This record gives sequence, C-alpha cells and structure tokens, in this order.
Amino acid sequence: MRHSTLALALFGALTVGTSVTRPTSAADSDILVVVNKDCPVSSLNKAQLNALFRARTNEFPGGYPARVVNLPNSSPLRQGFDQAVLGMAPAEAQRFWIDVKIRGGTTPPRSLVSSAAVARFVTSEINALRYVAPDDQNGLKVVARIH
Repeated sequence: MRHSTLALALFGALTVGTSVTRPTSAADSDILVVVNKDCPVSSLNKAQLNALFRARTNEFPGGYPARVVNLPNSSPLRQGFDQAVLGMAPAEAQRFWIDVKIRGGTTPPRSLVSSAAVARFVTSEINALRYVAPDDQNGLKVVARIH
C-alpha cells in the first residue's frame, strides 16, 4: 500500500508540466495572461504568446494590433513566464534580446518597473497584453493561464 502511494505521488510529480489553456478560473492558475476588458481577443495559446512576447508579431490573431508589456528582468513573475512560455531562463532571455538588438531586429516588448504600472497601462490601452499573478487580475480579461 505504501509503495503504491509513493508511486502515485511520483507519477503525479513527473506529469506536472507547463501548459497554456483557455482560462476557467483565476484562482487555480499560477500566471494569468490578461488584456483590457474591451479588447476583442478572447483566448491565446502558447505559440501565439511566444510569438507576441518574442516580438515576432505585433498583432493578435485576426490582425488586431497588440502592445505587449513586460515586467523587469528581475521579477520572479517575469522569470516564470519567460521559462514557461518562451522556454528561456532569465540569462537566456537577456541574451536573446541583446542578440536581436545587435542584429538590428525588432525591439523587446516594453518593460515597466512595477506590476501596478503595468496594470495601469493595460487598463488604459485597449490593445495591451500582459501577465499577472492571480490576485492582480483587477478586472482585466483573462485570455490564457499558465500552470
């Protein structure tokens, strides 16, 4: 009995991974991806988020313009988001943007100094996109959640 409980616990630990799904409830997610409540976008998948946050596109699906906003590199929430969605550790993300800038490519998403500043920006910009902790949703529309 004890071995089967341990095996079940190990199986559960090994099968927990990162996924991006359409939101159901803010309470059961680690990171929420949100937009302005008036934005016409209703959901985004991991590939779409990856393209937006790597500045490979500046449009939501359907051609609606997107303004991506990041937290500072030092933010644990940003580090978790970068790892889960971009597949990059903090140092890798910094090197990625340095390389893009050197090669004359696009600029990184705008980075604001605090979660509160980012929330104000998203609230005031209909096409803004950001990620938040579940308790920072503040009336914004959830378009994805990251486990």
